Amino acid sequence: MSAVLLLVLACLPPLNCPPCFVRGDASGNGVVTPVDALGVLEYLFVGGSLGCLDAADANDDGRVDVSDAVRILSWFYGGGHGPGWMIVSDFTPDTLDCAVGLPCE
Repeated sequence: MSAVLLLVLACLPPLNCPPCFVRGDASGNGVVTPVDALGVLEYLFVGGSLGCLDAADANDDGRVDVSDAVRILSWFYGGGHGPGWMIVSDFTPDTLDCAVGLPCE
């Protein structure tokens, strides 16, 4: 089975689908920009808040750290590989949560 089919099957009623998000979109507005990197740094160094830690985890390593901000900025300014700019649900085992997400449609 493909991963897409498994995601569809996992989200069919009556099962609950985890919140969806755009990887790297720390601000939660559905678009990845340098503001998202700043949001990650604010969260780390001045106690800012993030509604979806899974989205802020741009490299999907299970942690929100400086490397996530670097990944966002290197993609945005350097044309590197993005963190996976699509709406996803995170089935990777980690301790991050997503209190605020996008509709899984």
